[in-house]
Amino acid sequence: MITAFARKSRLSEEKGNACYANHVEEVAGKKEIMNVFEYEYETEDKEGKKHKKRFQWVSSLELTERNLEEMIQAGRGRWKIENEGFNNQKKGIYRIEHLNSKNSNAMKNHYLLTQISDILMQLYLAWNPYIKELKQTIKNTSSGLLV
Repeated sequence: MITAFARKSRLSEEKGNACYANHVEEVAGKKEIMNVFEYEYETEDKEGKKHKKRFQWVSSLELTERNLEEMIQAGRGRWKIENEGFNNQKKGIYRIEHLNSKNSNAMKNHYLLTQISDILMQLYLAWNPYIKELKQTIKNTSSGLLV
């Protein structure tokens, strides 16, 4: 049984609208605690045309009117980190957009190795003081490590 459903307006810097529902696990057919929330706001492009942006999340944390805005900010921050990381892996030097195998374990192993190499590359770029001075691309840096 859903224990709480609420709406809240004028949240965050965009002054958007949010709603949440706690304990939707029965509706979803799950055993784990499941709370859902959504945030929506409007933007305007250069031509003056309005567009709606909507974000939705699932959490095991109980949502209240007091913590809703904080949860929205946390959810958007996490989405940004994940999206930037995945985009870098897909469009950067790793090019993971195509299947490398039909075997699910092989695909998981390949992706895990891609994640590890991406972490190592980020650490190398962050801690090497000469990279910024050389102003070389990540691809050239990666190729240089092979030599």
